[in-house]
Amino acid sequence: MIKAKKLIPFIYPLLGFILILLAMNGYQYFKLKRDVSENMIKGIGEVELRELKTFFADTEDMLLLIRDWGQNDVLLGKGIIPLNKKLLPILSRQQMISGVAIAADSGDEYLLYESKDNFITRQSKVGDAQAEQVFKEWNKDFNEATGWQENKKYDPRKSRWYVNAGVGERVHWSGVYPLPVTNKPGLTASISWETKGEKPVHMVCALHVSLARIEKILSSRRDRRPGLLFLVQSDKSFLLLSEFVDSAVSEDVDSVAVRHLIEKWQESGRSVTDMVRIQNHKESWVASFYDVGKNENLFWVGVAAKDKELVGWLDESLFSVDIVEFLAAIIGGVVILFIMLRHGILRIKSDKKSPEHRFHEYVSRGEGGGVEFKSTVRTNLKNGKVGKEIEFAWLKAVVAFLNSDGGCLLIGVNDAGETCGLDVDNFTNNDRCLLHVKNLLNQHIGAEFSPFLEISLVEHEVGVVVMIECQEVTDPVFLKIGKNEEFYIRSGPSSVKLSPSQIVNFVQQNKK
Repeated sequence: MIKAKKLIPFIYPLLGFILILLAMNGYQYFKLKRDVSENMIKGIGEVELRELKTFFADTEDMLLLIRDWGQNDVLLGKGIIPLNKKLLPILSRQQMISGVAIAADSGDEYLLYESKDNFITRQSKVGDAQAEQVFKEWNKDFNEATGWQENKKYDPRKSRWYVNAGVGERVHWSGVYPLPVTNKPGLTASISWETKGEKPVHMVCALHVSLARIEKILSSRRDRRPGLLFLVQSDKSFLLLSEFVDSAVSEDVDSVAVRHLIEKWQESGRSVTDMVRIQNHKESWVASFYDVGKNENLFWVGVAAKDKELVGWLDESLFSVDIVEFLAAIIGGVVILFIMLRHGILRIKSDKKSPEHRFHEYVSRGEGGGVEFKSTVRTNLKNGKVGKEIEFAWLKAVVAFLNSDGGCLLIGVNDAGETCGLDVDNFTNNDRCLLHVKNLLNQHIGAEFSPFLEISLVEHEVGVVVMIECQEVTDPVFLKIGKNEEFYIRSGPSSVKLSPSQIVNFVQQNKK
């Protein structure tokens, strides 16, 4: 019978192999879970943002069309019924628009808004003390149903949409405020023009957009997608569109999480490319932010969700080690143990040199097929400005190394082989520099190739240097620039771009 002590040398390697398997399984789980959650939240944001951007663009086109009508006297002097026939279709076809207003510098105003199944017009004429307002209700066939008259203190020329109206081709978007008549929160797009003729009249047209209508359209897909949608205003307050509640001071769990995400996003400089992550009540949240683009940065669109909402289904499929994996671990452990006993290998010492040592070896070797130097991460030394062409220059080298025999890129070393550091790039700290480099690699090359890249920050007396060591990849690696993809290989000390036919030949030769 074998004594227990004699089994110890057999048990330790086996346990070590099982632990390694479990660690690798756990690492892959968390890495995949993080990547999947970020890709899902990004996809949700891009879908919702696409619809919002389309709406904002359509709204501006409508305003420009109305302005053209006004400049050509199509709107004035034609009576209220022809005016209704031109503007009622806008409210009928564009669900997000809740009202149309046209005002002149005399104080006269025309307002059209929807009320239940009919439409209401309000014609205001400003007097000395009060404005005379005539209301008329119209059905879908433009027939007048009823009417009434009111007198109140009102002047459209003091409205924010009138005062801040855009000029020429420019449309002005307001921030969120109580809309006219309804007093419900919304946005207003407005534009101004001068009529033709001997006595030009200054006119302003506004399209009122109810947040409730935006929420209604966006929430129609709420049951098909997880997460929260919210608008972040320039005053740091925000509105949750998924529930349509003013959450600037709310203390419910979702609102607190969104507030913390916004604070972290603002601390990072309001980047629209980086994902934001926080822990709130022991739950992991992820968010992305988008600039709508034509609102003068008055507000941004945010999408946030809990990790468990996005990738909860992974818990059952990826983070479980079944009996087959245990058996594989045991068999693998026995095989490794056999090899170790046969060859007398009891432990493996790592002789890998330190990053600093490897850095000096690369510098002493100089530029060539396996080493390339770049002076900066993002700054053009000729003009002192940040340029995408600088980033793409070293990204091309990384792609070429991955497609060839591997190699090392040193950023912070000039062409003469002199270490210059990265002070000119003006990163707030080394972590921000490293994060920027990793984000560029993930965005333009792909996170799936990160296992083939080892990124190190090497401290030098003149500054820090980014060292990117690349391994050869069997699958083709492309540099993504917008909608285009480019393929590079190393040819001596240069990165050479291949044509599509050259790429096919290169891949076929590598397979052989």
